[in-house]
Amino acid sequence: MIFKERQRLDAIWPISLVAIVVVCNYIYYFVFHNTDMDIFFNTFGIALIGAGLLSILKLDFIITNYDIRFKFFPFHFKWQIIPWLDILSVHLRNYNALTEFYGRGIKSSLISGKAYSISGNEGLQIILKNGKKILLGTHKTEELKKFLLAINK
Repeated sequence: MIFKERQRLDAIWPISLVAIVVVCNYIYYFVFHNTDMDIFFNTFGIALIGAGLLSILKLDFIITNYDIRFKFFPFHFKWQIIPWLDILSVHLRNYNALTEFYGRGIKSSLISGKAYSISGNEGLQIILKNGKKILLGTHKTEELKKFLLAINK
């Protein structure tokens, strides 16, 4: 049996970033009559690069009878593999990314461990036998719950 999930950042955030920069540049150059266009092109280029990076973010994870694999692209190019033999427990839980991990992405907290999150407030909490904690954000809570019950984990 295999459970797969892929999460991407909603398209509104990268587009919003570029739109905000365009509006600020428009005001700076056309309302205040600035003639030096270097800042305009530099900030617009940086915004496009930032939006491009945000749009390629994706969190993939696969759970099988043998292991849990996850990859947070573009930070991981190889699968991070956790064999079930190294896992003490797993459970689904709600979390607050801002208060527990100070944001989204790949975040660490002394109390809550490491989180891989793109959006949402539900995740798969993995507690390893060595005491480390890993949280994988999920949008498929009910499907994941049924899968974990089916494989007795």
